[in-house]
Amino acid sequence: MSSASMAADQTAQATFTPEQIKQIQQITRDYLIKNPDVLVAASQTLQQQDAEKQMTQGKQGAKTNIVALINAPDALVAGNPKGSVTLVEFFDYQCGHCKEMASSIDALIKANPNLRVVFKDFPIFGQGSVMAAAAAFAANKQGKYYVFHQALLNSDGPLSEDKLYAAAQKAGLDVNRLKSDMSSNQKAINDMLSANFNLVKALGLVGTPAFIAATTNATKNSDIEFAPGAVPQDKLQEMINNVKK
Repeated sequence: MSSASMAADQTAQATFTPEQIKQIQQITRDYLIKNPDVLVAASQTLQQQDAEKQMTQGKQGAKTNIVALINAPDALVAGNPKGSVTLVEFFDYQCGHCKEMASSIDALIKANPNLRVVFKDFPIFGQGSVMAAAAAFAANKQGKYYVFHQALLNSDGPLSEDKLYAAAQKAGLDVNRLKSDMSSNQKAINDMLSANFNLVKALGLVGTPAFIAATTNATKNSDIEFAPGAVPQDKLQEMINNVKK
């Protein structure tokens, strides 16, 4: 605290009695109750400042870590694996907004034959999300990652083992092999999730989903688009178009 602030504080304490201070506090409370728009405006200002801070950190973090975001060796990919533009999504299989956006992502893949989509598990909704991330990693070993990914996002309610394996069967996976691959690849799965959480920290993400768009051969000096939170499909298309230029 500055000396000026301390002096003002001491002056207030010296000038007003405890009862007077209490009355002033009551007047302030009454004013805010009668004028709630003041609190709303203050809250909106703070939210705007937080959003601007997150956008700045997200873009800078994406540029610094662009290779790990786009071209990690264990990347889980849908769309055109050799596409020149990559859209990265941080998501959780039990995230409501991620589920809502699944159809938009699929539509973007179909509308953009040169689009490569990389999915980064950010399992923040409990053990079911962690288990789903492990199962999706294992499904990739059978070449059925994306169809299983969609099946999980289209499932209702909290994820359980039974729901995971039912989704796997629906996706045409060998469930016994899936279980075996989940077990034998535990270290690789843990390494992937650890790397994802490091990226989350670098980008300053506080939830899911979040999106980054860039050319597949991007460097830290390339144009990069970043969007935290759920966004409309046309906004994602705009991000894709912007980095293609």
